[in-house]
Amino acid sequence: MKRLGLLLILAGCTEAAAPGGDDMACLAPQERALVGQPLSVARAVMPAGTRFVPPDGVITMDYRQDRHNADYDANDIVTRVWCG
Repeated sequence: MKRLGLLLILAGCTEAAAPGGDDMACLAPQERALVGQPLSVARAVMPAGTRFVPPDGVITMDYRQDRHNADYDANDIVTRVWCG
C-alpha cells in the first residue's frame, strides 16, 4: 500500500502534456520559428496574452489549448514555444 501512495505522489510530479501530445498545435508557422530568436522578436510576433516564461519562472500548469507560451533563457533567447 505504501508503494501505491508513493507512485501516486510521484505521478503528480510529471509535466502536464497537451491532450493528444502536440504542444505546438495552436502555433502559427512564424511562431514555431521563434526558437533561437531574441525575446524582443517573440514579443512582437506572439499574440496578446502570450505567457513569456523566464528562466526558473513559475507558472500554472492548467492546460488551455489556445494559450501561447514562450520560454526564454538568461540571455533573452527563446528556447521553446508551446501551447497550453
